[in-house]
Amino acid sequence: MSIRLFEDPGGKVRPLLTKAVAEKMFELGVPAGTLPVETQPLQSVDRRSVYVVMCDGTVMDPKHQHEIEAGLRRGCRVLPVVRSLQFYSNSVPAFLTGLNGFQYWPPAAIDALADEVIAQAWLARRNRRVFLSYRRSEASALAYQLRDELARQRYDVFLDECTIDPGLDVQREIQWQLNDADMVLLLASPGVGSSNWVMQEITFAAWAGVALVALTWDKQPLVAGELWPDQKLSLAPGDFADSALPPQERTLTDDALERALALVNSQRLKAIHQRLMSLLPFAESSINPLKFDVQPGTALGDLVAVNRNTSEEYFVRVVPFRPTVETFSDLQRDLTARSQRARARAAFIFYSESNPTDPRHASMRWLLAGARPPSDASDQFALAPFDGSTNPFGPLA
Repeated sequence: MSIRLFEDPGGKVRPLLTKAVAEKMFELGVPAGTLPVETQPLQSVDRRSVYVVMCDGTVMDPKHQHEIEAGLRRGCRVLPVVRSLQFYSNSVPAFLTGLNGFQYWPPAAIDALADEVIAQAWLARRNRRVFLSYRRSEASALAYQLRDELARQRYDVFLDECTIDPGLDVQREIQWQLNDADMVLLLASPGVGSSNWVMQEITFAAWAGVALVALTWDKQPLVAGELWPDQKLSLAPGDFADSALPPQERTLTDDALERALALVNSQRLKAIHQRLMSLLPFAESSINPLKFDVQPGTALGDLVAVNRNTSEEYFVRVVPFRPTVETFSDLQRDLTARSQRARARAAFIFYSESNPTDPRHASMRWLLAGARPPSDASDQFALAPFDGSTNPFGPLA
């Protein structure tokens, strides 16, 4: 697990990125050197390797292109970094135009880049998802403004009026979307506490372990008062571009908007890590301690349960988000590689789920069946959705 940085000779990104990654890993309690930043070809490339490619529109070294193309074939993650996404296709080599890019913007450029790289390499989270929670009568225009700006930074943003199709069960859809969000961005207007919908969203997010960050103004509601200082941003009257308008029509100035986006970017990594760490104890406690010895795997979130009588191994991957096709294929690769050392009797993907009976789970199981490893890797390959009420592990319970 490493970061491979591609930049022109004389580039100054490596020392800045190395320092930022080390500081953020230290904040998460991870030893120094866990995720090094390299500027030479990696000796070992795997699915958790991340290639950071600084792109400025100049012709790429053919050796670099060959190395990046080889990395793509091996399943590693490639992150093209540009100064502006508006001119993305003109800034990156043609073979990278199909990849989602990252905008390297000041003043929080290095911190934001370090967050993204760590999320991809260490926490295996590529999607960037934010759930906007707000009271329509006090923050509608602001919600739309934030949705648009976050979308420009390649976030997948849930906004109830735009995301839920007509005719669908609103509460079920909200919980489905909340369950897979990196965080909830609460627009903590003075009267937000009187909104039943908002309070239900916050309550469910707390139950599911989804982190909360907030923008506050005027009178801070009680729910925002419980957050740590780095989880919220207090807005002054001068932060609104049109303070004379009714509350629901006001938007932020460019400076205040930048600070709001910086809050989201600075908290995303912590939010994902926090959720994963909160799920691990639930996964471990769901495994029968009288029958199995539980050991940590090689990657963060991986567990190996060894049957005390038969010595058979069961592999568990705990993820802080709903599994995707990529999650399945990553697990397949890891199990196939691991089978050379020890055979896994079964493999499970453990994650928090609001409604395991939702019909969409049938499609996930169908996809999982298609991604099932060869029979010599494991005999069973299954989802283990955790809803807090039932044990998701059959043979391990």
